This record gives sequence, C-alpha cells and structure tokens, in this order.
Amino acid sequence: MRVGHTAVSLNISALGASEKVLKKELQKRGYARHPALKKPPLSEVKKQKRLVWAEAHKDWNLDDWMTILWSDESHPCEATAAEFQERCITQIEWPPYSPDLNPIKNAWDSMKNYIQFYPSRLYGEKEIRHDEFRKIVKAARDDATKPERLEELIKSMPRRCEAVIRANGGPTKY
Repeated sequence: MRVGHTAVSLNISALGASEKVLKKELQKRGYARHPALKKPPLSEVKKQKRLVWAEAHKDWNLDDWMTILWSDESHPCEATAAEFQERCITQIEWPPYSPDLNPIKNAWDSMKNYIQFYPSRLYGEKEIRHDEFRKIVKAARDDATKPERLEELIKSMPRRCEAVIRANGGPTKY
C-alpha cells in the first residue's frame, strides 16, 4: 500500500479487526477498490507510438518536464483546448494506452489509498459525517499533491521513458 509518498504495509492485526471486517465496513460506507482490469493488449502500432514518444522524450531534463501542465485528461474539450491556446499553453501529445507515462496516475492512486485506509484508523466503526469525509478528501489531496511528492513523480519521467524503450513500447511497471 502507498500512503503519501512512503510505502508501508498495512498491519491489519494492529487495527484490532480482521481484514474481512475492515473490507465489509469500508464497503458498507461506500468505499471500494477494484483490481485493475486486464490491460488491453498493445498492438504493434500502439507499441511503436509509445516507443517513438519515449525516444523523443528520454533526454528531457527536469526543466523540460516542469513546463508540462499535468492532467489525466486524454481528450480535453473544445473550451479547454481554446483556453490553453489563448494562454499559450502547449499540450503534450500522449501516446495511446500509456498511463505508465503519466505520473498524475500515481498521485490519484495515493489519494485513493489515503481515503480507503485513513478513515478506518481514525473513526473505526463510527459512521463518518459528510463534513468529516470532506476533510479526509482534502487531506488526501494535500498529501498527494505536496510539491516534493509531485517533483519526485516528475523526476521519474526519464526512468519511465527508459522502461518503455527497454520494453520495446510494451507495458512497464509504472
């Protein structure tokens, strides 16, 4: 499990409840985590696009990567695209099926983990009020978007590009 920017293992027994009980209580409160669906197979064309993209960006330095407006939007709407153009914001063209090349996904995962596990440690069996839950979500966002955390994710981009190159455009561990 990843909490914030530190990897830890969840010690279920330290919480005083079984994993089954915790899962049941989280589900009762509307929380659910699902294993990733099997990744769609990458066609040779998609692998080639990923490989070309990684080759083109592998030598970017931190300053280059810091010019990117990071988002998980694949296809911004016309209004967003027009706003970007008006503000002279260049959009980077991401290769298809490449969440492993977009570190914003890691920030989202960090938030999801925080929200999934933090309430049970703090509130136990108690129902969480809406205002309390909003505070938890804000804390999760604040934790996932700490400047040093985001900088570490951005610094991973050369490694991500190299991983795609080593995989010949195929999927990576990211």
